[in-house]
Amino acid sequence: MASAELPPVAASAFADLLGVHHNTVQNWIKNGMPYTRSGKSAGVELRDALRWVQGRHEAEIRELRERFDSEGGKSRKILADARLKEIQVAEREGLLLTKADVEDTWTGALAAIRSNVMSVPANAVQLGLVPPAQEAALEIMCRDALASSGRSLGWVEPEEGEQ
Repeated sequence: MASAELPPVAASAFADLLGVHHNTVQNWIKNGMPYTRSGKSAGVELRDALRWVQGRHEAEIRELRERFDSEGGKSRKILADARLKEIQVAEREGLLLTKADVEDTWTGALAAIRSNVMSVPANAVQLGLVPPAQEAALEIMCRDALASSGRSLGWVEPEEGEQ
């Protein structure tokens, strides 16, 4: 027997089939679930009722997703606002450094390092560690070492042929 030929089933049997309370099925019927009344017989058309229930569940799922997305968006906004407030408080309390402050500090530190490294050749000659004729070569070595360090840190473009 094809499913189109199945006779309607009682609401209680439909409830048992779906594993829900019979009051749930009665409420569904009141809310528009297909139900036939023909003389003395009355019942649920399985195919139509199952489609109706499936559509109802899909609508409930869509509604829950929309509510979750909406509430999720609200939660993300609240969290972002809280983070922003924390940053503003830290800034007022002087706990944050500005980009300019960091750049100035690093620029000064790097300039001091460069100055100290570049003073090594003259100091080495003055202390008698290197003959005066070697000062220029030592100066080139110091300059190359600084340039190489800058390249390895990504602060200076690599020279042609270097990787």
